[in-house]
Amino acid sequence: MKLGKSTGPISNTTVTPWELSWDELCEILRDRRVGDKNGSYFTVCTFKADHRNGDNIIYPLQGFVLDGDSTIDLDTGELREGAPPPEYVHEALVELDINHLIYTSHSHGTKGSRYRVFVPVEIATTEEHAACVDWMIDQLHQKQVMIANVTENSTISQGWYLPRIADESTPFQFHEYSESDMPLCAAEPLDWYREQQKELEMLMPEPSGVPRELDPSKPIDKFCMDHGIDYVVELLQEHGYVYRHTSNINGHKSYHLMAPNSSSGSAGVNVYLGRDNGKVLVCSHHGEHCAIKAATHG
Repeated sequence: MKLGKSTGPISNTTVTPWELSWDELCEILRDRRVGDKNGSYFTVCTFKADHRNGDNIIYPLQGFVLDGDSTIDLDTGELREGAPPPEYVHEALVELDINHLIYTSHSHGTKGSRYRVFVPVEIATTEEHAACVDWMIDQLHQKQVMIANVTENSTISQGWYLPRIADESTPFQFHEYSESDMPLCAAEPLDWYREQQKELEMLMPEPSGVPRELDPSKPIDKFCMDHGIDYVVELLQEHGYVYRHTSNINGHKSYHLMAPNSSSGSAGVNVYLGRDNGKVLVCSHHGEHCAIKAATHG
């Protein structure tokens, strides 16, 4: 496989092609070394001119990474610091017969479980990458392994630190499975992902059919002009809404969040741009426990 590798630190955007076998990758990622967190790192892709940048990505990718950082509390829907134990993820992926490797990160043990999950699969497009990430999160959630889908998972150019520990007493885990006779193919996640998008589009309000410019004299229009979609997502997160994943609605990046106290664990809140004028829209498919839903029915 061909990945990318940098001597680090993460601010060093020079990433050179890194060709190695699965066994060689496993050997490197199980080799913990004492050192600072911010050092050498790898990427799931190579880059034009060896410069790590989202615009320079060379396809196909050789896999994707899930960042084990936090857990979704099934009782409250809130994020809890520290991911589910890495062995839970490993056991679930073995049951699903998905090749993978997991290694714990520098902060593992000090802030709960922290690790990286690498899944080898050839990915030809940005959509396939989004599909693989979202599908894998969904598969783990169906196994009741409630790892949170953090924004780093969706960033193809993300640098992932090679394993380092603070000192010899720092806990470290490595898990690997490569016995699947049917390696993961992006086609299955992509079909699932597109079905999810179709269902979501059916729930979206229809456009007015009369495009118009945003009017700064109107409070809602002015809010959208001044702040934009990222601000709205951050505002919801400050009020307990949990980011789960992104998708594409109306040709723009949209955000899916889970409401506080969600009983289903589903990402029932969508933040997206309207089709007729680019206004930031928030749509909730949760029940009345969701503050947004309650407000629209009050």
